[in-house]
Amino acid sequence: MKVLFISLGSYGDVLPMVSIGKEFIKEGHEAILMTNGNFQDLALDHGFSFLQLGSKQEYIYTIESVNVHKPLSLASKLIEFLVLSPIDEMIEHMSGIPLDDLLIVSYPGNIGIKVYAEKYNIPFVSTVFAPILFHSISQPARLSPFKITEKLPKPLLSILYFSIHKIIDIMLCPKINKVRSNFDLGPIKKVYPWILSKDLTLGLFPEEFSLFPSDWPKQIQLTGFPLACIDNKPPNIELDHFVASNNNIILFTQGTPNAKVLDFFTQVSLICRDLQICAIFVSQFEEQLASLENENTFICRSVDFSKILPKLTGVVHHGGIGTTAQSLKAGIPQIIVPWGVDQFDNAKHLVRLGVGLEVFQGNNFQNRLKFALQNLLSNPNLKTKALEYSNKVSLFQGAKKSYDTLIGFVKKHNQS
Repeated sequence: MKVLFISLGSYGDVLPMVSIGKEFIKEGHEAILMTNGNFQDLALDHGFSFLQLGSKQEYIYTIESVNVHKPLSLASKLIEFLVLSPIDEMIEHMSGIPLDDLLIVSYPGNIGIKVYAEKYNIPFVSTVFAPILFHSISQPARLSPFKITEKLPKPLLSILYFSIHKIIDIMLCPKINKVRSNFDLGPIKKVYPWILSKDLTLGLFPEEFSLFPSDWPKQIQLTGFPLACIDNKPPNIELDHFVASNNNIILFTQGTPNAKVLDFFTQVSLICRDLQICAIFVSQFEEQLASLENENTFICRSVDFSKILPKLTGVVHHGGIGTTAQSLKAGIPQIIVPWGVDQFDNAKHLVRLGVGLEVFQGNNFQNRLKFALQNLLSNPNLKTKALEYSNKVSLFQGAKKSYDTLIGFVKKHNQS
């Protein structure tokens, strides 16, 4: 069987697909990864065939041109980068792939391939990395620091979701229907139910994290976190020495797509000095942070979270679902400093589980983060809870469970 995995975005969007794809490769199937050129080496190093969507330079330009702290600008860029720009290139790639014995596994906003799969009756499964994309009235997602959805009465919440869906329909239905007409398919009227594959949608997180509200779409199956494991990443000897030589180390990161990090790390550096904390600063834009390096601060572009986090006292991060999962598996307390997308909602779930604290950026941020770090260092309950969830093996078997679920789905599809 051939499995085409399609993902666009940052490492947090691509690595889960790699983890699931490796399960197929291990069982002798052919795995193809269609994503941005920035991830070509990652794909080839792990045994995937590779199909490029845009260049590495375009990926870097997109990240550097977005201010993640401006929600409207961020949303506009995401729609352009993830939904609209890749349509023609994706369809062109499909013309070179034999359709027999093919399964497509993709992020939900993939218009071009979704239409193509419908036209040629190719089994298509949507993957959703975090609970926020599944709208619920009984358990509303947190969309911002202001917790508006959690405070609204249910009738007003229904109106809010209706309005959001209507705006999306106005924005995207004409584009989707234009692509559909090119394939002699009829128009759709509502985007949200269409983007989720109707037969099977994988939620790549455990029920314990999301609670699986009863009003989520019925085709959803939760598989757990597909932890990313990059087997061929060389060891960072200097980092290993830093970790072995110090105590009470906190790792700080604001995610791979965040290019505006200097102000955050500057404030963190002052807090670490005051609290006498040793720190690891992780950023794809480490060159911005050169002036902050000292004997108690190690700065690097990336780390293998699966190996480093279990050796640390805690982690302060943006709340991306990949870092969230790795931190849960490491069994260390977390402080979430979200800036957008799914992160506010992920922070809510971590606080509910009792493994983390949340600190929103804004006025008096430095003092509030300092207080949260003092709490992390002195509150044994956070560590106890973190270790409790770390020991729940089933939460972290998302790659294998996704493989088993997808194999069962293909068998059922072939019999129908």
